[in-house]
Amino acid sequence: MQNLHEMPTFQKFQWEFAKRIRDPKHAPCPEAVPKDRMAVYEELLMNNLQGFLDACYPITREILGEERWQSIARQFFSGCRCSSPLFRDISGSFLEWMQNSAHLVDVPIYLLEFLQYEWLEMVVSISSEELDTMDVNPVGDLLDEIPVVNPTGKIATYHYPVHRICPQFQPSQPDDQLYCYFLYRDATDKVQFMFLNPLSARMLEILTDTPTTGRQALEKIGAELNHAQPEILLAHGLTFLMQALQCGVLLGTRRKL
Repeated sequence: MQNLHEMPTFQKFQWEFAKRIRDPKHAPCPEAVPKDRMAVYEELLMNNLQGFLDACYPITREILGEERWQSIARQFFSGCRCSSPLFRDISGSFLEWMQNSAHLVDVPIYLLEFLQYEWLEMVVSISSEELDTMDVNPVGDLLDEIPVVNPTGKIATYHYPVHRICPQFQPSQPDDQLYCYFLYRDATDKVQFMFLNPLSARMLEILTDTPTTGRQALEKIGAELNHAQPEILLAHGLTFLMQALQCGVLLGTRRKL
């Protein structure tokens, strides 16, 4: 960074002004700026930032309590340098900062995964992807046609049952099993989730990455697992595809290309 004393006067003022806004307890007020006027900017920008964090992480805020939550938000505001100019990216920058700074703020062991889950809910809710059902058959053949995965969806895997975490339920240690989820926006624009096991998560991953029939996706999984009874895998796979279609994880099918 350029030496403060070598900066032009207006740049020096901007630097001091921004530093004061970020950390009013430790940074001096710029010369010629009345403290009461400076306080307006300090409060305004901090409140704006807090509003974006509150909207994305409401349950985390409840878990930590108001005083601790605001303290962490202040540390983020003072110490993080967001690279994106978009307000919607503030919550993602906060998540990244928390992942790198959790040892400094001493949060519960499960909280980083839960933060990522709350953030993912927000990402899905504002996704620009549309549920385009043109050329999609809602009652098509899920095995021999190409299942269409809800384009707003995200697959996520955690060591904690993040959907249950709240002030009344805070796990003390990770489980032996993994918790897989598909978060998506339904036809009414409401965020939903579907529980997955590792096989159904792999199924959705294959269908999302490459347009393929349900049968081909299951055959691929069977080959990966060297499954001894592919007909059983096929039956279970079809059951999952039907459930996914019913709850909106799948939109229907398209005919093979």
